[in-house]
Amino acid sequence: MAGFLFNAAKNGNATAQIFWLKTRAKWRETPMELRHSGAIARKDLSELSDEELMDMIRTAAIVFHRVSFALAVVRSR
Repeated sequence: MAGFLFNAAKNGNATAQIFWLKTRAKWRETPMELRHSGAIARKDLSELSDEELMDMIRTAAIVFHRVSFALAVVRSR
């Protein structure tokens, strides 16, 4: 079964990749505390300051880097 999971992960099965990383590579997601204000609405990006936009870009880059690294680890095995 482990061989099937590993092969599925190497072949691009995202669910298998995540499961393998969490169980075999001891990968853990960083806990995040989420607080909700109660209102859900789309925000017009033109209303954001340059600093707010840069924070969004940095956050997206960090997430992209972590996912890319995790996938590279799975594919290299």
